[in-house]
Amino acid sequence: MKIAFLMDPLETVKAYKDTTYYLMLAARERGNAVFYFNQSSMQLGNEGLTAEVDYLDVHDSVDKPFSILERRTENIGDMDVVVIRTDPPFDRRYMYSTLMLDRVMPKTLVVNRPSGIRNWNEKLAALHYPELTPETLVSRDVNSILKFLSQHGHITLKPVDGHGGKGIIFLRTDSKDQAEKIEQITRNGSHWIIAQEYLSDAKRGDKRILLVNGEPI
Repeated sequence: MKIAFLMDPLETVKAYKDTTYYLMLAARERGNAVFYFNQSSMQLGNEGLTAEVDYLDVHDSVDKPFSILERRTENIGDMDVVVIRTDPPFDRRYMYSTLMLDRVMPKTLVVNRPSGIRNWNEKLAALHYPELTPETLVSRDVNSILKFLSQHGHITLKPVDGHGGKGIIFLRTDSKDQAEKIEQITRNGSHWIIAQEYLSDAKRGDKRILLVNGEPI
């Protein structure tokens, strides 16, 4: 099969800890043709969705994970599978790339489904399971967030479209310049943020559990 990975530039991949690299390696070891492309080369026209792709050899080496065998323009609809692995944030660029990928379905299997990525925000999705999450408030109102802080004493604030721990701040009831810090992270009340009750066990790290057909691996 021809499997194309939509992802950030190859040179940014930290192979020793990158799930996408191991997915690509597994695909190559199973005899599939592996391709890479990114959002910047995607074009949609009457002939369909095209992009400049790199045909890759994927090596079992974190020091030299990839070799580019050939670079060419491909109709993405001719791929058997497209795997979306672009990092957040889910901004306008990301949204429009999912709309363009809608056009290659159902002939091409797109994983994850573009509409699912648009509708299932990775931060807000957790609110579907309130019994499993700390106390949470999604807001851009400074006074509401200050009230939430007074109720819980120690909170975490994070951008609703952030990733990789970027932009996170912690506030206590005795923190200085509380309102100013909230105004900064909400961009003066124009940007929603997620406020959550601080969990002291967070300092021990977290665990990522991968499921295949509903079964943990």
